[in-house]
Amino acid sequence: MATTILKNIKEAAKGRPSQHLINSIKYIMNPDKTEGGLWVGSNAGVTPDEIYDCMMSTKKEYGKENGRQGYHYVISFPPGACDEATCYKVGKEFCEAYFGDGYEYVFAVHNDHEHMHCHIVFNSVGRLDGSKYRYVNGDWEKYIQPVTDKITEKYGLGRLEYDKSDKRVGKSYAEHSAGKADKFTWKKIIRLDIDMAVSVSNNLQEYFDEMKRMGYDMRIGQSEKHGEYVSYHHPAMKEVDGKTSKKARRDYNLGIGYTFADVKRRIMQPDKDIIPSDMVYVKDRLTTITEHKDSRFQVCAIMRYGQASQYHYFDLQLKEQIRVRQDLIGIDKLLEECNYILDNNIKDVNQAKEKLDAVKQEIKAVKELKSDKAYSDKDINVDDLGVKREYEDIYRELISARAEMTDEEYETLSDRLEEIEAAHPDIVKGNLTTASEYDKRLEMLYAEKRILLRIIKEADVTESVTQRPLVKIAAERSMKNTKAVQDNISEQASENVTDSVTQNVPKGGL
Repeated sequence: MATTILKNIKEAAKGRPSQHLINSIKYIMNPDKTEGGLWVGSNAGVTPDEIYDCMMSTKKEYGKENGRQGYHYVISFPPGACDEATCYKVGKEFCEAYFGDGYEYVFAVHNDHEHMHCHIVFNSVGRLDGSKYRYVNGDWEKYIQPVTDKITEKYGLGRLEYDKSDKRVGKSYAEHSAGKADKFTWKKIIRLDIDMAVSVSNNLQEYFDEMKRMGYDMRIGQSEKHGEYVSYHHPAMKEVDGKTSKKARRDYNLGIGYTFADVKRRIMQPDKDIIPSDMVYVKDRLTTITEHKDSRFQVCAIMRYGQASQYHYFDLQLKEQIRVRQDLIGIDKLLEECNYILDNNIKDVNQAKEKLDAVKQEIKAVKELKSDKAYSDKDINVDDLGVKREYEDIYRELISARAEMTDEEYETLSDRLEEIEAAHPDIVKGNLTTASEYDKRLEMLYAEKRILLRIIKEADVTESVTQRPLVKIAAERSMKNTKAVQDNISEQASENVTDSVTQNVPKGGL
């Protein structure tokens, strides 16, 4: 039976914070343990220094060079259970399935002991959005081990022991973290699409037609364990290298209510839930848009976000069906980009580039100020630092004062602000700026820089968005006779209809 070990790589107490990270990389890539590097793989480079530099570049880009530096996983097998090549495949497939392109990683098979084992070291900072990998007790058992289980079973190496309750589902880290934050994953999108297709269909043929209209390729397969199933593939799905993935999602992995048998039953229910065509799937709203109608770029950005948040409402062509689903996967970023375009009145991509140049210049200036003029917290008198923080708190409270604040409260705070300004002019003038405050400013500027880079990169996609007509809902065509159909179709007739429809759906599930 395979065993696993999970360790975190902490910040070094002395010297450079990332010392333990480079040590871990060099250790697992040791030529003496990997037949001269034969059993080593990575998505970040070839040599230890290249991989380390790649990880550090990501940390620096997002201003996250301190704190936890990385993680170290070990997958071990009993003596004689597998050879180096199989162990290498297990490590490679785990990294591709779990990290994808989101985190830099390196894996290496060590054959210097009787038991074959694979070491995996990966960065703590994600290179796509700068998010730090988060692990809490129980995540390994609930989300990570099932991924290794599927892979080890594939090679006949047995499964890891774990709780077989329905809470244990193998997920990629991206899907796991998205689920925690209530974000969109492909599993969630497919389920929403099935819900809508069921809602507007009165028979199986209409259901398949609606899913095809949305862009899905479906195949019917037979599983010894799960019976007849449908596999769903959409061209918007992506592999880690950015190419279109050929891997489809089988319905028995989508949860209760989404198997082929469940879908057929739901379609024929007389009291099924009808989803309104104008359903809004994204709660967050854009900045007020009434003043931004003179720029095509801004209008396209507004339409792009709107089409993603109500993507079942519009009659979209295939390339648009692909775009809206990809936008849903990264809807938080799209919201940031659209709001930035509106808040800063960005009217075209050239203006975005000019803004980016200005932000880069400000980053450079703040870095120089930090190195030349910044005080550390320990260099400031404790009393002065306390007054400084009080002043800032009062100032923020006053400028954001809401209507419910009484006049007396407002005047009391204003009086205290004036007292501080009179007694501590240096604090008011900002002459005691600390290094941590410069860091906060840099963090905001780096975030702004990342948003602008995405706006510029996605400019062609944004400008290609056009106004689309509303979709024609199948429910409006035939809901009137739903009950009649339900009353007249016997169980045997229903099976015959199913057989005739599925003849047009390719067999042999993906």
